[in-house]
Amino acid sequence: MAPVTEVSLHLKDAPDLKHASFCLKHCENLRGKGRVPGQRQCVKVRGSGCQAVSCSDTTQQWADFSLALEANRSLKCLDLTASELLDESARMLCTTLRHPKCFLEKLLENCRLTEACCKELSSALIVNQRLTHLCLANSNLGDGGVKLLCEGLSHPDCQLQNLVLSHSNITRRGCRRLSKLLQEDSSLTNLDLGLNPIATGSWYLCEALQKTNCNLRCLGHSEGLEKSARIADGLQQSGLQGDTASAGIQ
Repeated sequence: MAPVTEVSLHLKDAPDLKHASFCLKHCENLRGKGRVPGQRQCVKVRGSGCQAVSCSDTTQQWADFSLALEANRSLKCLDLTASELLDESARMLCTTLRHPKCFLEKLLENCRLTEACCKELSSALIVNQRLTHLCLANSNLGDGGVKLLCEGLSHPDCQLQNLVLSHSNITRRGCRRLSKLLQEDSSLTNLDLGLNPIATGSWYLCEALQKTNCNLRCLGHSEGLEKSARIADGLQQSGLQGDTASAGIQ
């Protein structure tokens, strides 16, 4: 196949996802970046120039797509924003992340994942040491999902640096888990917890921020003025950056 440097696929039906899989499998020299205007259910593969938009989510199609991801060694960023992945499809993606030929560095999954996928994702965070950026915004992970993710994040082989958990139904219990993680010399340097009902969970975050072994450099949050002041005090004492308007980590 002749060298291809950039391709944009606008998929309108289920069979088109197969075309995207073929593209990923055989276009090994993709470069550049681009976006496809948002659709409600879509998959965007970007960062290496190849984009795919799908209006379906069947097991076999995602199985083919996952295999194609393994074959493409130039792809660095996978954007699944606005998709609604089934749990089984998400598990397939995690299997791909654990594959030694997966070269993804950024995974953006604003696609309403649930706690059911977090155990496999946690395992992938340990195995895939290339992955440094993970966005799970607008999901229904809850505190249970955070607990499972922390198992992987606390592993010494995990190299994740940027984690976005905004609008993921996380409460003070989840914050307590994250606080413990941040005090264990975690690789995380950027954390976004905006638009979560953390309530008094801000106390746990402040506790972690004041520890000398906390590597966090940027905290995104969205709280009331009083709670924001508490977090700001913790940020000031630890020399970190924060945003009371919930800074998204791009």
